[in-house]
Amino acid sequence: MSILKSISNFFFGHPQQIIVYEERKQYKDKKGYMRFVDDKKLVHRDVAYWNIYRVMSQDEYPLRFRQYVVHHKNMKRTDNRVENLQIMTQEQHKRKHNLK
Repeated sequence: MSILKSISNFFFGHPQQIIVYEERKQYKDKKGYMRFVDDKKLVHRDVAYWNIYRVMSQDEYPLRFRQYVVHHKNMKRTDNRVENLQIMTQEQHKRKHNLK
């Protein structure tokens, strides 16, 4: 039984394999984020890790992935499409939301 399948796509001009999640059950947590039922991981962080962080250069993302936050561009916490996710530092994320 295949849980993941790859499809070819272009993202920011870079050829890559986009990971598509099939057959992995998800649920919405108390904060409104989607999580996988089997391991409780946040879906948006998993999508961003495999489809953005892993395919970009180290110059673009020099820190370890756990040091970044994943921002939903359209502010919809359940919209985990690659084109809606943006990896940034905590400080960048605070500025984006005008937080102190």
